[in-house]
Parts: sequence; C-alpha cells; structure tokens
Amino acid sequence: NGDFGHKLYPLTLSRYMMRVAAKDEELVDDCMSLWKKVRHDLYVWKNGRKEPKNPKNFTQEFVETFSKCMPVEPYTPVIESLTLSYTASVSLSDAALYQLTPFGCKAVRPGKKSSLLYPFDNEGELYIGIDSFRPGQNLSVLFQLADGSASPTVSKPEEHVVWSWLRSNEWVDFETSELSDDTAQLTRSGIIRFAVPSSATSGDSLLGGEELHWLRAVVKQTPEAVCKIIGIETQAARATRVTGSDAAGESAGQLAAQSIKKAVTPDASIKKITQPYASFGGRKAENETEFRTRVSERLRHRNRAITMWDYERLVLEAFPQIYKVKCLNHTRYEPNETGIGIYRELAPGHVTIVAVPNLLNNNAIDPLRPYTSLGELDLIKARLEQHTSELVTLHVENPVFETISTEFSVRFRQGVDEAFYIGQLQQELVKFLSPWAFEEGMDIAFGGSIHKSTLIDFVEERGYVDYVTNFKMYHTDGNGKKSGDLDQAAAALPLSILVSAQTSGHAITPISGELDE
Repeated sequence: NGDFGHKLYPLTLSRYMMRVAAKDEELVDDCMSLWKKVRHDLYVWKNGRKEPKNPKNFTQEFVETFSKCMPVEPYTPVIESLTLSYTASVSLSDAALYQLTPFGCKAVRPGKKSSLLYPFDNEGELYIGIDSFRPGQNLSVLFQLADGSASPTVSKPEEHVVWSWLRSNEWVDFETSELSDDTAQLTRSGIIRFAVPSSATSGDSLLGGEELHWLRAVVKQTPEAVCKIIGIETQAARATRVTGSDAAGESAGQLAAQSIKKAVTPDASIKKITQPYASFGGRKAENETEFRTRVSERLRHRNRAITMWDYERLVLEAFPQIYKVKCLNHTRYEPNETGIGIYRELAPGHVTIVAVPNLLNNNAIDPLRPYTSLGELDLIKARLEQHTSELVTLHVENPVFETISTEFSVRFRQGVDEAFYIGQLQQELVKFLSPWAFEEGMDIAFGGSIHKSTLIDFVEERGYVDYVTNFKMYHTDGNGKKSGDLDQAAAALPLSILVSAQTSGHAITPISGELDE
C-alpha cells in the first residue's frame, strides 16, 4: 500500500509476541521461507505488478502467516533534499513598485525587466558621497591605505576594482579615459582622479535622497585582495619636495603629518592646504659614507641584476621603505590561498625575491607578520625587470611566516596576581620570539631555529616565576599544519621567518595551592 510495511509491522510484531508467550510450536527462525510463502499464497500478478489475491482478508492472512518469525523493522526512507518552485503574477494599476536598499529605495520602471528584490551580486562595495560638486569637472581623491593589510596569499584579478558613478538611480561604469588610478586598484596609498560626466545626478533615492553626487567601487570577488582604507580625502594633490643648494644640511626624510600648511607663494584660489598623513619616498641627504657606499655598489652591479647580491642591492636602493631583501636563485615560489602553493628550489630561469617592509612605517594589522603590500611588490617586480635578462622569470613575494606557540604550567611566586602575570608572561614570550616587532634596530632573520630549552630558561628567569612544568613547544608551518611537541623548531624554507603566535597562542596554566616548604 506504499507505506513500506509500517501498517503491517506493529500488528505482526504483536501477534509474534503472543506466539512467543504461548510457546507456539509453529515459530521458525527462517523468515525467508515464510516470505516466499507469503508472496506465493497471498499475492497475484495483475497489470504488471503484484497485488493481494484477497484484499478484504489480506491483512489478517499476512499477520497470521508472517508472525511465525521475528518480523524485521520496515525501511523508513529519509528525504535528502526537497525543492519547491513557485511562480505568481499580478497586474497592478495606479500603483508603484519600489526595491528597498540598505540606504534608500529604487522605483521599478514599467516595462523594464527587474527582480523583486534589489540585486547584491558583489562581495564588496564602497560608496563615496561628494558634496558641493559640479559634474563635468575632474575630482582628485586621496586613498590612504594600510599598506600590507591585503591578503598576500590571494590571487588578485586583473580587473578587480570597478568604479562607477550614479545617474538617475542607475550606476554607470567609468570609461578607461575617465579614470586615473595611482593606487594599483587599492593595493597602495595614492590618488585616483575621476572625470565625472556632466550627466551625473544628485538627490537619488537609491542612496537616501541627499543632495550628494555618488561614486562607487565594486569588488566582485576576493575583497581581501585590497588593502584596508585608513582615510579618504578629496581635492588631493601630490607635492614633490624641491631642495636647495644647502640640501646636504637638511633632514630630508619623511615629513610628519601636518608639516605642510601653506604654499611658498600664496595663491588666492587655494583656500587651505593640509597634510593629513606622513609623506612617502623621502630620504635623508647622503653623508660622505653613504655616498661612497652607493657609488661602490653601483660600480659593482653596474645597474644590472645578475647575481643575488645585485638583486638585493637594487631593491634596497630604489625602495627605502623596504627593510630587508632575500634573493633565491633558480627558485620558483608562487603562494596560493591555502598556503605555500608552488615552491621549487630547482627551477632554472626562475628568481624569487622576498621583501620585508620597514616596520617603523608599516600599517599592517598584525605587527608579527609584516607584509609588503601587493602594489609595492608589483612596483619592485617592474623595477627589477628593467635591469634583468628577458630570460629570467621573476617572482616577488612576501616571506612565509611560521609560528611558534607554547603550552605549559607555571608556579608564580607567592603574593603575585596570577591573572595579571599570565598576561604579562604571554606578552614577554611574544616579544622574546619576535623582538624586531617591538624594538627598533633588531634584525629579522630568515630561516633559523629555536630550542625548547631556550624558552624554558627565559620563562624561569622571570622574577615573578617560581618554576615551570609540562612545557610543550609547537611549530605551525606555512601551510597551517601544526606539529606535536618539539625539542627544536626549525624554519622549513629558506624564505621563512619564525615568529611568535599571538598572546592567546601561549597557553599558560597556573599551579595553585600552598607552596612546598
């Protein structure tokens, strides 16, 4: 009857239990023979399928026959998936349909194909409202980004960030000739210049109806491949420092924010000049020692990248914001979203450059993992390609950061606040494992190793620590694979840097109770 035997099962089971209680001699163990008898005696083929011979007495006959053995619980099907579709239509007269958006609404025009809900097809969007702007003019906007905050393991599409302007609640993409982008698609700080067409409108209901002209940046996928935005400033201009004849005596490094406040020659058309952020690319004037060093290096590499030393010095000379460079010859390194990706140390024709930024000017989210921005890496690659052979395949990447974490129990000295000193000890472990992230002048070393005994000795030397037990050290490689307890942790690759885990990665358990005499 289509119920998989669920109706017959309780009746058959009840009759079987009665037979067992009465010690019925007709009970058997072979249910298969009974099933063959049921199919032969109670069913008949009709219209290509089996049907009961006597529908009126079928239930009674089935129970009486099949209760001579323990009935098997019937099969219960489970729905794996269920799909429903629904289509409806309605005709509206003297009515208007609006799509609600996060910031306003949009009227659906008659005769135009549209969805019921406003579409959100992009993974990331940025809206910029411009006040007191007349369309048909150029608009220069400074985007101050947190360099290095973009994910270094994500492959950035070529046409990643798409800019558009708003006209009558419709977004219109900028033409290539209407846009000049110095940010390399939001991967480094810079100015974007927009030639906004005169047909741009304000007061659009899509974004709340305010009297603003709107710009939009769209990232269809992988929004983590763009840097975090620190600030956006309009009416931006780039100023280049011009030094005089006494430049040698000037301190021409980076200028702090708000250092520039007015023009040398006043201009009545300029109301105000501000410098909201520190300058970039500046260098202090060379002294005699630096001059001799630069000239000697130039005479050695002759402005050509041939040896590993040549590659490293060319990068450090052209990019003062880079602190350290490591060149690996005949090495191919292409990281992916999950980790190391492609790494081959025997790849003729391939050269890998690993760059570490100057930590003093790094705005990255995690100071323990100082990444160079993707835009900066592209600039380094483009610069080196001008000085190297066409037969060289160049890879310019960030280093691989391998993490050291710990787990141990500690007895604090009597009278100290355990909760406070657990946090204190965690912070000191982080600084000990990654001193360059906190102290100026500390070098960042590629490769290397660390012994568990060194960490145990460091913890035991803390003035608030009595003793340490059950100390364990773990190593997480570039693919995120965590090891077991190790006596020594070593970097897996020559382009790896051993760093500390975050403070929470050092699990410290206090030993409570009275101190032993």
